[in-house]
Amino acid sequence: MNGRPLTLLEYNNLISNTLNGAPYLRGVWITGETSDVRPNKGGHCYFELLQKDERTGNIIARIKAIIWSNKFAELAPRFYNETGQPFTTGIKVMVRVSANFHPNFGMSVVIDDIDCAYTAGDVIRHRREILHRLQQEGCINWNKEIGWSNVPRRVAIISAHTAAGYGDFMKHLFTNTYNLRFSTRLYPAMMQGQQCAMSVMQAMMEVDAHRDEFDCLVIIRGGGATTDLLSFDNYELAKAVACFRLPVIVGIGHDRDETVLDYVANKVVKTPTAAADILINAGAQELTRLQNIATAIHNYVANAISGNQRQLAYYQGLIPSLGKTRIAQEKGLLERLAAALPSIGQTKIAIQKGILDRLAASLPVAGQTKIALQMNVLDRYQQMLPQLTTAIITAQNRQLDNLEQLVHVLSPEATLKRGYSITLHEGKAVRNADDVPTGGKVETLTANGSFESVKI
Repeated sequence: MNGRPLTLLEYNNLISNTLNGAPYLRGVWITGETSDVRPNKGGHCYFELLQKDERTGNIIARIKAIIWSNKFAELAPRFYNETGQPFTTGIKVMVRVSANFHPNFGMSVVIDDIDCAYTAGDVIRHRREILHRLQQEGCINWNKEIGWSNVPRRVAIISAHTAAGYGDFMKHLFTNTYNLRFSTRLYPAMMQGQQCAMSVMQAMMEVDAHRDEFDCLVIIRGGGATTDLLSFDNYELAKAVACFRLPVIVGIGHDRDETVLDYVANKVVKTPTAAADILINAGAQELTRLQNIATAIHNYVANAISGNQRQLAYYQGLIPSLGKTRIAQEKGLLERLAAALPSIGQTKIAIQKGILDRLAASLPVAGQTKIALQMNVLDRYQQMLPQLTTAIITAQNRQLDNLEQLVHVLSPEATLKRGYSITLHEGKAVRNADDVPTGGKVETLTANGSFESVKI
């Protein structure tokens, strides 16, 4: 050993002078993943840059990094505006660094610029890789092809129990203006962080075990930092949604947010309240369809009743004339019979007399005497026949006149003219007040018109 040994400080200063003065270690662009990002009260930002093995995910390189306050005040807002997320832990970045070795704090790099497009592009690139894989496996559209029930009112929900988005969803769903009622069940899950994807998939497995009890699954989360939503850009979770056996509604984040789940779910909205709107609108459409059917039935029944009422009125007016016509026909028949009866009776008596004459010629005196007596009876019948016929016809005519008067007295027109009315419900005469339900419509017929009323 030649000369005295260096102290640690002298050695560190030697490294510092060598590294800090090396031009090839200044202003160099490198890529890495941020870890343990910690802005302090002074405005400086301290963190680590990591490199992971793409196959195993193990860390293969790391170095401390610093963004001084004057630069961080400039870079942080620009990074958020261009990438939609804050500068935080767990994102891939491309940064411009200069080597810095401090005798007391050791090796680090100082960052003076960030390529925001690299971070934004990495998220998009990762998402495209997942979608391409699902496309190659043929399952990317499976959930989109599942049909819906007419009224999806039995809803399974995956969300954080205390999340504002879940509260917004429930309030919007159960205060809808159509007074529609839904049955919901919450399956709690972690909706951000490293355990998010696994937690959501476990909740989906629980829903699947009871899928016959539901019409659909809703996965909702309110807005937040874009990095909070990166957990939903997960291949296993995306495939679970794509292959789920109930239609899935995804409502995650705000209008500017997007995740890979948006490409595989049956229906996609940007907020939890918009997810509730899908269910409300489906119920409202079915309600409108049922109302149209009810209106069509009402119109059909009303038209049928109106037609029957007109037919009934026609028959009511026709009954008296039909009775009078029938009576006139019966009178005509009696008159024809009256004209024919005397000659018919006399002819029959003459025939009987002829028979008796022939018998008298062939019988002894005693028989002739008996026949003579019968001849006298026939002569009396012959004399009485016209009077008997006239009396019978007169009695029949009197009976027909009485029937004609009775038909007129009992006719609906005569009843109405006497001050009475006829009440109809569904085309039938009301005989008992209980035959008409409360709120039922009735029609009252009077001598000079009709009017409708409702039972109260």
